[in-house]
Amino acid sequence: MTRKERRDYILALDKVVNRWKRNSKLFCGGCCFSAGQIAKLLETKGIRYQVICWQAGYLHERRLQEIVINNNCCHVAIQVSLDGQPFIIGGNFSSVWCTNTRTYKSICSKEIIECDELGVAADTWNWTYNRKLNGRFVGVLHRAVSK
Repeated sequence: MTRKERRDYILALDKVVNRWKRNSKLFCGGCCFSAGQIAKLLETKGIRYQVICWQAGYLHERRLQEIVINNNCCHVAIQVSLDGQPFIIGGNFSSVWCTNTRTYKSICSKEIIECDELGVAADTWNWTYNRKLNGRFVGVLHRAVSK
């Protein structure tokens, strides 16, 4: 994959996430799911990424799973390097309550997806986002990067 192809791939993902963030409230209960799906696509192209978790209060928990189970997770996103600079797919997250972040460098898409499932089971996610849209979101992501 050339540098331009890599850049275009990342920006295509970012465009989809930003559209869904605005129109479907993706970041109000679907951020962990979207992060897992984005990570899966990045892995298929060999693009390295980091997972960023925003958390309210001090970051006591070390593992993403613990943060999710203990209802301390405000937002989960994927960060990549774009043109030598850190780039968060879907843009930065800001909240008065969630000012602390933890970065995970060696976490795979499967773990992120499992964290999302833990969040659903533990009823820790915001339910504004309609999870029934997940299948459509994945389809849109795939179409955006297969052009």
